[in-house]
Amino acid sequence: MLFLGRKFDGFNGTLVAWSWGVLGWMMMAAGTQALVDRPEYQSALRASAEGQHEVAAVRFERLWNEKGMTGKAKVKMAERLVDAWLRSGQGDRALSFLEETGEKNWTEWGFYRGQALLLVRRFRDAELQLKAYLESGGKHAELARMAMAKSTIAQGRENPGRRELQDLMSSKDAGMARRAWLLWNESDIVAGRAANVLKRLEGENEDEDREVLFLRGCAWMQTGETRRALSVLRSLAKEGAKSGINKRLRDSAQVRMAEAFVLLGNPQEAERTMLRFLNEDAESDAHEPAFAVLDGVRMPESEATLTLPAYERWSKNEQVRSRHALALYYLALNRMEGKRHQEAMELLEEFFRRYPLHERANEALRLLMGVHGTLRNDARVLELANEWRRRYGTGGEDMVDYLAAMVFFERQEFPEAMELFERASNTAHELTLGVLALYNKAVCATRMGQEQVYRQCMAELSKPESVLPESNARNMMNVPRDQAAHLLIERGLALAAQRDVAAETTLQEFIGKYPQHPRLAEAHLALAEFCLLSVPTRARTARTALDAAQKISPLPEVMLEALEYARLWLCEAEGNLAELAEVGNAYLKNWPKSTRRDEVRMKMAQAFYRLEDFAKAEAEFELVEQETPGSPFAEVALFFAGKSAMNLPTEGAERALTLWAQVVEMKGPLAREAQRQQAAAKRRQGKESEALPVIDNLLLVKDLPVEERHSLLLERGELLELLGRTDAKRLEEAQQVFEGVAEDVAAKRETRCRAWVMLARCYRQAGRNAEALEAYYKVVEACLDSVQADAMNPLEYQWFYRAGFAALDLMEEGRQWQAAADLADRMVAVGGERATEAESRATRIRLEHFLWEEK
Repeated sequence: MLFLGRKFDGFNGTLVAWSWGVLGWMMMAAGTQALVDRPEYQSALRASAEGQHEVAAVRFERLWNEKGMTGKAKVKMAERLVDAWLRSGQGDRALSFLEETGEKNWTEWGFYRGQALLLVRRFRDAELQLKAYLESGGKHAELARMAMAKSTIAQGRENPGRRELQDLMSSKDAGMARRAWLLWNESDIVAGRAANVLKRLEGENEDEDREVLFLRGCAWMQTGETRRALSVLRSLAKEGAKSGINKRLRDSAQVRMAEAFVLLGNPQEAERTMLRFLNEDAESDAHEPAFAVLDGVRMPESEATLTLPAYERWSKNEQVRSRHALALYYLALNRMEGKRHQEAMELLEEFFRRYPLHERANEALRLLMGVHGTLRNDARVLELANEWRRRYGTGGEDMVDYLAAMVFFERQEFPEAMELFERASNTAHELTLGVLALYNKAVCATRMGQEQVYRQCMAELSKPESVLPESNARNMMNVPRDQAAHLLIERGLALAAQRDVAAETTLQEFIGKYPQHPRLAEAHLALAEFCLLSVPTRARTARTALDAAQKISPLPEVMLEALEYARLWLCEAEGNLAELAEVGNAYLKNWPKSTRRDEVRMKMAQAFYRLEDFAKAEAEFELVEQETPGSPFAEVALFFAGKSAMNLPTEGAERALTLWAQVVEMKGPLAREAQRQQAAAKRRQGKESEALPVIDNLLLVKDLPVEERHSLLLERGELLELLGRTDAKRLEEAQQVFEGVAEDVAAKRETRCRAWVMLARCYRQAGRNAEALEAYYKVVEACLDSVQADAMNPLEYQWFYRAGFAALDLMEEGRQWQAAADLADRMVAVGGERATEAESRATRIRLEHFLWEEK
């Protein structure tokens, strides 16, 4: 499978471009000789042939653990087992197994270990292992060269990787040549040569080769044709196994589709796309980039996000190892951001214990050192430093000093951190580490106010020998001549991206020190965005920063557009809806070709909706779909256009029904909700007989979520109850519906309570007051049980009081004064918003009927 992606890595927020290619080529089938003529072995082979590699791995592992296997049979079984692990994406397990078995027991050990290292993205180690394997004359030479090309390209060393691919494109094996050609094009896209790739692909038949179609989509994203790319990626992502599409290609298409949504300014859809993908209980190579996309999607604080609950859920589910490992890791990062260091430490320890060979293991180890340092667990920090030396022995002292310095930096013990950073920079065996250590020494000096040390560091960083090469994936030190200013703003931007509180201080420092700098407007904009994303939002500071940036002249168009877009968010944060509409309108006039037009128009429409100017809201919502029918906002826009129309007089309801009919025809996520709105509109028009078939149609959908089915059934029951005013049979049907939901043990307690209340209402309409009272009492008793368990939720409180007061009315109608007073007392004891009303009711009953002596 092909995958092109970008992720952020490292202490300094450096951008790393990487490539992950076809995995199917990676392993050749083990030999054709039968191991043993046993059903267990044959069943494992069948599972492997059918693509059920996880199942095959379980069966091969079970056979491997049996005693008595020796010689060629044992080697054959080892190959089968490792092959299954690698094909199912369990590179860490394969790597652990290979290192336990040892090279001397297996001639092809080096080949398989290289593939495992590549799978867990230890690219440098994979390259060295594969190079040694090729020098030994292994039989899988071309496969090894392909893997080595991938590992070198992934390290940012494009030229040697492309040389390998160029040779492989001449392979006698047509399949190998084709895969090399695909990866060649992929590397071109990663390197920013997408236009060349599109020209090269003109003669390719994408109907027969989905990978070519995928490449086109990725190239279009890079050339700015994001909507076109989205259409292609969506088609690939929706193809099922029966279409013949490679699962890994389909997975990658889903991830790239989410990235397209981000580029189009729709982080909500990007989040939903990745959550749907990651909720699939299957291993995938695309889990790593999928988590990277989720981590990079920063939702507005005012909007709910499902990402964090998903992390928590996946961290407790070990069924999918790759997802479980990354959930632990990213949840730990979240806990660290929230200063919940103890929880972060426990998650990282679990990650490190379960996945010691994971691609994130070294980063997890570094983070673990930092969090233990924050918790003052110095003995554990030392243990982890020794573990680092054991794992990464070459140049270990400089790296351990670097990591220890970062621990002190996290603890804000800057003198100790600066001393260790200096030692690491002086003893570094590798240029990147030395430059990064010197960079961080400068940061420490800035934090401590030691301007002389800071200037010394800047002088060193400005020397040619301290500038990292362009091809270095972790390079962020290749600065212009104003290196001090550049370092300061780059650090400010990196901290702002991480939501670090130090970002504001750093950006303000830059603004104060370099008022004539070409990047001054960028600093003001970053400061404004940081304040807008703060909790609570600091809109006043953000407005001051945006005003300052707007006064700078001249500004490039891209900055002018970004400032105007940020002002839109500012108006929203301030709750200044009228200004938001004005700013949005000006933006649409000034930037007619902007990719953010749909989002801006949606914000304008939302502002009009909240201002209750429903006519303008409807018009703006409709324009979103009319201007760009394929917009990711189109469905939502039409849906809320209907909501707006529903609030208009005269023909508003009919207009809303028409708009919701369009939403239904789109068959998107809001289709069912649009049908429910149609039913509600008809009900408001008094057309219950027309609303009922709509609800019945919704109930025909297979595999409806339990809660949604219950909600629809209750709506159906209410419609039947309304029709029952003139048709006794309809009232009986309503009773049956409510009884069914009330007795369904799968329903939530508040849902059952609602059903009992509605059933009681039907009984009252039919004149069956005793049965109505009994139904109300069931709600009261169920909720009282919840109170005893300290588990009543707000909805249960609502239905408890609604049922309780209705029961009181019935008791008073039946002259059951004592029972009514006692029930009111029980309602008072529960507490809640209406407890005072219940107390007044009890007092009135006792005063009017002289019940004080009997209490």
